[in-house]
Amino acid sequence: MDLRYRINKTRCFLTRSPRIVEEMNEFHRKNNQDKLIKAAITNSINNSISITGNVSSLFLLTLGATPFHIGVMATLNQSFPFVKLLGLRLLPLMGRARLCSWGRLLAVFPLLGLAFIAANNTPSVQMVFLGIFFYALRGFFVTCGNTSWQPLVQDSILEKDTGVFLARMRIKLRLVDVVFPIALGLFLGKNPSILRFTPMFCLAAIVALTGSYFFACLVETPLKNDGKPLFNRIISVLRRKPLQRYGLYTASHLFVSNASIPLWVVFLKSCKMPASQIVWLGTVSALGSIFGIGRWGYESDKRGSKWVITVAMLPLTGLGLLWLFVPSGGNSLFAWAFFLYIVHGFLNGGLALAKTRAMVQAVPADSQAEGFAMAFYFEAIGGAAGGFLGGFAYSKLVQYNGTLLGLDPKQFYLAAIQFLRLPVWLLSRNLRDRFSGGSKLTNSDMPVNLETSNTSS
Repeated sequence: MDLRYRINKTRCFLTRSPRIVEEMNEFHRKNNQDKLIKAAITNSINNSISITGNVSSLFLLTLGATPFHIGVMATLNQSFPFVKLLGLRLLPLMGRARLCSWGRLLAVFPLLGLAFIAANNTPSVQMVFLGIFFYALRGFFVTCGNTSWQPLVQDSILEKDTGVFLARMRIKLRLVDVVFPIALGLFLGKNPSILRFTPMFCLAAIVALTGSYFFACLVETPLKNDGKPLFNRIISVLRRKPLQRYGLYTASHLFVSNASIPLWVVFLKSCKMPASQIVWLGTVSALGSIFGIGRWGYESDKRGSKWVITVAMLPLTGLGLLWLFVPSGGNSLFAWAFFLYIVHGFLNGGLALAKTRAMVQAVPADSQAEGFAMAFYFEAIGGAAGGFLGGFAYSKLVQYNGTLLGLDPKQFYLAAIQFLRLPVWLLSRNLRDRFSGGSKLTNSDMPVNLETSNTSS
């Protein structure tokens, strides 16, 4: 397709009203699903190059960051959902697809700011905080736009096909997570200079610009608005028990995850693991996710989200034992980290899919945007607290020179946080869970737009 045509089509879409249909038919759903997957792929490429897969932590550490700075970064990553309140204000004015597109378009500018920091090649505390600021600004724009991402997905799939669609999309996203960390690891090498990150951020900006195009091809249904003020709609959504239960579970889950996983990179780097190997561990995690994600999607639709969460989370808890047996370095350390990341990727792939499926069912169909925004608010609260407190605690342990039973106290910390997943699992037992393998729902359990009656609560 002619590049000028694509540019003009996107430009017109960004400035005009969205394409509205009263009811999604099968053609509209298929078209939307294909375009949503393509948009998700471009976003995943953007993330892999600039922020996920240990890249952001490595970049900040190269600038001179401390574990506390990494904790602050993890906190900010989980605080972005708070900007969805602004997204809720903009959604009726812009429409779902256009809001997503603008979010990705504006994210280009902070990515160019990160490229400028890398090109400046001046490690300092000031540059660390400037880098964190640009990462936060990128997250602000993308997250504000993504206020309408989940409503677009919910509109474009039948509830009975949720797990299958999520699996189909995430398999492709994990392929991106496999390919790009390998390439980035080869590009960065063992001890990369700051300048090495410049072309990566420039490429991320180009990909973000490209990703805004796919939303120009989407259609959407009219926004449901009962005329109530935004604050009243939010309060009404927060009174729904399924959302309250999901919120408590996801806040606890994100607290535990952010208090430990971002610090894995700090620990491995302190063990003198080369930067290229640390980046490749992102590929290892993605490979683990790919191995089982198709089956996770099928089982979540057949047996329910709670079954998948149980099968995934209990072994994840047991991974805490690995932190008590960390090798001293070299190939044995990489082999140990390889096992940790591939098992974690496999189990976390199922957990993430089931968690997303549970969120879709917890959000009321008559208040999509507000419901998903509040669901992510719960995540933000738990994740932000976990990132900040985890970074603070780990920084204190770094200053401690002694040992505990002959082991580094940081190992005991990472093991203990992993075992906290057990009480989080107990909270998952209260989640709403409709699936195709059981009895039918009663009328009182039915959501407004449930499109299949062969479900179980």
